[in-house]
Amino acid sequence: MIKIDYLHQLIYDANKGSSPLDDLVCDFAGLVCFDKFKSKIVFFYETKPTKIEAAAQDLKDKEQTSNGDAFTRIAGTLQRLVKEAVEESPDSWIRNEYYAGPALKITRLLDPSATEQYFIDLEIVKAKPRQSVPQYDGPSPVKSPLSGLAHREFRTADEKLSVNLWKLFDKPQKTDDQEKGNQEKKSRHVLIRGPAGVGKTTLCKNIVHEFLQGRLWAELFTRVLWLPLRNLKQQSFVDYNLSEIFRFGFFNGHRSADSHSKLLLRAVEDGGGSDTLFILDGLDEVSEFLDSSHQLYRSLLSLLEQRNVIITTRPHTAVPKEVKKLCLELEITGLSPDQVPAYLQTVVGASKVLEIQQFLHKHRLDQSLARIPIQLDALASLWNDDSNDTKTLRTMTGVYQAVVQQLWKKDATRLGKITEAAAADAPDTEINKCMEPLNNLLQQLAFSGMYNGVVEFQQRHQTTAIESANLSLKDWGTPHEYLGSTSFLRGSDHLTPSSRRVFHYSHLMYQEFFAAQYIARQWENGRELEYCDFNTDKQKTISPIELLQQHKLDARYNIMFRFLMGLLNQEKRACFLEAMEMEPSEILGLTAQWPELIMHCLTEFDYQSEKRTHYERTLAEWVLHNYESGDALMLARDAEFPDESLKIIFSEGSLERKRTILPYLEPITVCSSDTKRQIIMKLFEDPDKILVFRAIEMFSDESNFPDTARDAIFELLRDEDPNVLKTAIYVLGEKPNLPDHMVEKIIEISEDPRKGPSVRGTAVLSLGNQLGFLRAPERSNLLNETLETLRRLSRDADQEVRSWARFALREQSDLPGSEREMYASSDDGMLIDSPGLSESAS
Repeated sequence: MIKIDYLHQLIYDANKGSSPLDDLVCDFAGLVCFDKFKSKIVFFYETKPTKIEAAAQDLKDKEQTSNGDAFTRIAGTLQRLVKEAVEESPDSWIRNEYYAGPALKITRLLDPSATEQYFIDLEIVKAKPRQSVPQYDGPSPVKSPLSGLAHREFRTADEKLSVNLWKLFDKPQKTDDQEKGNQEKKSRHVLIRGPAGVGKTTLCKNIVHEFLQGRLWAELFTRVLWLPLRNLKQQSFVDYNLSEIFRFGFFNGHRSADSHSKLLLRAVEDGGGSDTLFILDGLDEVSEFLDSSHQLYRSLLSLLEQRNVIITTRPHTAVPKEVKKLCLELEITGLSPDQVPAYLQTVVGASKVLEIQQFLHKHRLDQSLARIPIQLDALASLWNDDSNDTKTLRTMTGVYQAVVQQLWKKDATRLGKITEAAAADAPDTEINKCMEPLNNLLQQLAFSGMYNGVVEFQQRHQTTAIESANLSLKDWGTPHEYLGSTSFLRGSDHLTPSSRRVFHYSHLMYQEFFAAQYIARQWENGRELEYCDFNTDKQKTISPIELLQQHKLDARYNIMFRFLMGLLNQEKRACFLEAMEMEPSEILGLTAQWPELIMHCLTEFDYQSEKRTHYERTLAEWVLHNYESGDALMLARDAEFPDESLKIIFSEGSLERKRTILPYLEPITVCSSDTKRQIIMKLFEDPDKILVFRAIEMFSDESNFPDTARDAIFELLRDEDPNVLKTAIYVLGEKPNLPDHMVEKIIEISEDPRKGPSVRGTAVLSLGNQLGFLRAPERSNLLNETLETLRRLSRDADQEVRSWARFALREQSDLPGSEREMYASSDDGMLIDSPGLSESAS
């Protein structure tokens, strides 16, 4: 072994023609040239690039000497050793081995296709803090965050606050405590929150994938280190430091794990962290590490405080204050409505996309969940199996039951419990019977994991679950064989030998579903819930009622309890809801977690009952009681908020409360229920004009609402209130193919000087929107009448009316070019905002 310092000295001596060195070189060259050199050289060298190149070049220059060929062979050998050392560097290992393995694989319910097909651009928006909402204080609309199309402002806040993640690090963000004009922040911290299954991990894998392809931040970072934080739970650390985290995170099983982890840490520290991006995925899954008394607290905190960090977590997880103040907070909202059809085509093909979309339109719960990729996968998998009766699916629990049943059928054939031919026609009861032992094990494992806060199941967890479930699985093979063969579990570390593999559910929602199945099975059979305390390895029990009372306000259990409600029979559902009302009893004063859980649980059974009616009223009263809080408004806005609760709010709530709540509701669309549409249309008759025009605005996003709604809005054209009149005209003008009599009424309003310039301007704008729908031959007379009206109005005495008329005519491509140029050359200043929107809001 030759240290680089000695090598340079040897080269220096060689240049001077030292005879002993010549002899040494000849001996070494002989070994190399005649393949007698069997031992591997370990080349220690400095990281400065010029020295290695200089050493090799100096040796090449010796070709002019008598031993030139020998020096060439030596230089080649040194270069090969250096290349091997570089290829074995920690960064190369992570890039070429760790990321090239299953680490970046996207787990899908359907047969996987090319990986890149599943990397998707999810909607990401800046997080908006919840706060109390200012109120109207006058008889007519005034400027306020809730004025005008406030519901539209709230809804399109996603557009205004949308974030292009790929440009997020283009320019360092400014910190709040820096003075204006000061130097830019050198570190970047991004906190991305999102619900289960929304695609946070997929987004992380996408970032790594794009970086490796050189398409993302290649000029900013030397390395991107993606750490699924759940993996930290499976390790027993000797030293609680970053080097140990790197060792288990990237080099587990590598022959040089210790040295590689230390070299990686040194590389990060040498660059001051500026050339390294950390992606810390799933902070919620290691929330217990955030306790300052935990042994891993300091190490986790040091990760969170690195120079460049992206952190993902579920919404409920609290982030340390010292980290939170550094962060740009974002929310991942899943697929946009426009992305859903495109995403479906990648997993089921175009022929079935329309069927699924029709299903989503019919079932508003699944429509809202379809923005979450894993939920959309679950739905799509059902359409890929022609034997499924998708007409029976009404709830999230029903969807998951069908998906799990379908996957059990595949697993039964994979594990040799039934032939593929027999499985095709086998009833569910037969599949369930042959898979019952494994199904019960997954349920037991899931519940013990939920109760212990464990998502990574080590070998001792697996063994304990098998023993506690009292299952006979001897003919199924070894645990790692049958657990690794299910569609519901994944090995978290592909480098670990199969006999010591650690498993996690392919998604946390599957763990929550299987845990709920276990509770429902035990409860309906009158048994206690058995679980293993993973800290003591002792078996313990708890009753279902005790579990509900202890954890009903724990957000971590929310989805599991939702599944449980969908799985229980009617008798146990009543017990479930009664347990929800036990202490604390001051329901109206509770935080949003309790009513949110009740709301989600109500969606899991779709029949009307006395209990359901009671809780629908309770939810309405909670919103009315807390109407000034952001939590209450967000609850009422939720797509799953019961229609009957909305009916109570707008039939019994005070005017002030109705004025505050209405702008925060989701707009009416083709997917809205008939009941919700009727509730909003009922407000057209309200004497309060603010409520009326806000109710009209609720229809501004529905391009094809029913004739009943269109006719009701048309009747409001008789209203004398200018805000109501403008809003009704604008909403009607946005709809395609208005009947002739409605267009003629808008023409009449546009030419009526008594209506005022703002109302008339809105009418002109609506006429311009309708021109494209009047091109049919049978409507030519009305088209000509509308065009002549706009031409007259282009010379109107009022500047606002004149400007909008000229704008509408200039946009008609079938008009003669000279006429369009005449309107374009107008020196009237064009209006920036639509009169139908801007003035109804002011």
